[in-house]
Amino acid sequence: MSSVGDALNLLLQGFKAIGDAITILLQALFSALGWSVPDYAIRLIMLGLLAAVVWRYGKILPKLLLLIIAFVFASTIVGLLLPTLPL
Repeated sequence: MSSVGDALNLLLQGFKAIGDAITILLQALFSALGWSVPDYAIRLIMLGLLAAVVWRYGKILPKLLLLIIAFVFASTIVGLLLPTLPL
């Protein structure tokens, strides 16, 4: 059986993978527009935009959409704080 530490490590890897995938997609979009934006800048921009959306529209957004935004927010923070996770 796996230990709790192994389970948490896998969970963090999953969160990091989601944040990394969104960051890579945004980097490709910015590259197509001719802009070179570093990884950390994209993550900070995403955090700011997600916080602004929740702050501005939090009362009218459905709860499921707020949950999805919180999930993406958490995955972005994990990817920002833990750039390399052991496998």
